[in-house]
Amino acid sequence: MARAAPSLSFFPPPSSRRVVANRPVPALSLPTANFCTNLKSVRTPFDSQVGVANQKKHEPPLSKSVSRVWRRRKAPTRTSIPELKRVVESGNVQAVIELMDDLERTRVLSQSDVLVEVMRICGRSKLLELGRWIHHYVLRPSSPPPSSEILISLVEMYCDLGDLEEARQLFDKIPDRTLALSNKLMFGLVENGRAEEAVGVFSGMIEAGGRDRPDGSTFTAALTACNSLGLLDTGLSWFDSMTADYGLTPSIENYECIVDLLGRSNMIARARELVASMPMEPSAKVRETLQKYSAGEPKKEVNGIGAFPSPSGLNLSDKRVRQNNLRNVKEVGGVPDKSKAYEKLRSLGEQVREAGYVPDTRFVLHDIDEEAKEKALMYHSERLALAFGLISTAPGTTLRIIKNLRICGDCHNFMKVVSSFEDRQIIIRDNKRFHHFRNGKCSCNDYW
Repeated sequence: MARAAPSLSFFPPPSSRRVVANRPVPALSLPTANFCTNLKSVRTPFDSQVGVANQKKHEPPLSKSVSRVWRRRKAPTRTSIPELKRVVESGNVQAVIELMDDLERTRVLSQSDVLVEVMRICGRSKLLELGRWIHHYVLRPSSPPPSSEILISLVEMYCDLGDLEEARQLFDKIPDRTLALSNKLMFGLVENGRAEEAVGVFSGMIEAGGRDRPDGSTFTAALTACNSLGLLDTGLSWFDSMTADYGLTPSIENYECIVDLLGRSNMIARARELVASMPMEPSAKVRETLQKYSAGEPKKEVNGIGAFPSPSGLNLSDKRVRQNNLRNVKEVGGVPDKSKAYEKLRSLGEQVREAGYVPDTRFVLHDIDEEAKEKALMYHSERLALAFGLISTAPGTTLRIIKNLRICGDCHNFMKVVSSFEDRQIIIRDNKRFHHFRNGKCSCNDYW
């Protein structure tokens, strides 16, 4: 790109007719074109070529005009599918609809692997509205009956998006369910606070027997569900059955679940015995779990290696502790009105205090006085996203917020109280699980 400016000298000005570029030239000139503030410097009669339009389509000055030219072309190019993935990841629903319409006319979308990849991107990027549109697209009356692969991908997508109602409905309609699909549904149920249903799925799988015997991943999902519900006896029984009944060797993930379950049940001594008998080195998560449940006890070693505190167990008043950058996403049309959002948040602060909320300043990372700590908590980014959502959507609308860090305990309490007087379901996806707040309660049962 550093040599892009000199390379413009190889292309004649628009008024020149002495040199006519052949087909490969416009595509080769695109790195130079991207160097310009717009593409006027290198516009040629070849702008309507599909290969050029594919690469120029997302340049802001020409996106609309090039899109119109591109849609008139009949044949797809090798860049069509990568371009579709890029547009899907951008979350621009209208652009995806237009592009998929183009690809459908060229029969590119008849390839199930294309739709499967699109659904994976929707799930990974938490694009719920786009995912729903893809769902209706593949199941519309004019489409051929969806393959098992498409239905399985839809279930996986909705599990990743936290819409377990849709996932479960689709799951029940699939006649030939694979073990991987059952595992995915179980993990989705657990992550969304529906551990009872995950236990039911696993119990049904054991009772039915058949060709899809539980594997290590199945047991991880089942033990995680037991952990969420505090089912100690059931969890220990299933853990023992891995070896006795199914000939499986427990993985580190299985041990992590049982250690956490024992610790949660105040059986820390038995948890240490289990860790000492593990055939592999304890993972960081195992050590952190022991440290978490051993608060107040003398520090002990695990298999000769000293335990170390997890980040959540550090002294938050330590000036050396710094909060990572975080991201929240609230999909609402238009530009947020910051002043109204802050005003709404201050109003919420008064309402939650009247409802009994007391700020827990232990979660503030700065060495400041109590009043300043309470103010810092009030403006955590997920609360601002919540306030913006409340003023931007109609009453009763479900609010979905994505957060790339673990939600702090004080914000978790705040959301529970807000859900007790706002006629909303508030769904927050942090870096570990989904939290569904409704009527003053959270689906995680305050355990995450």
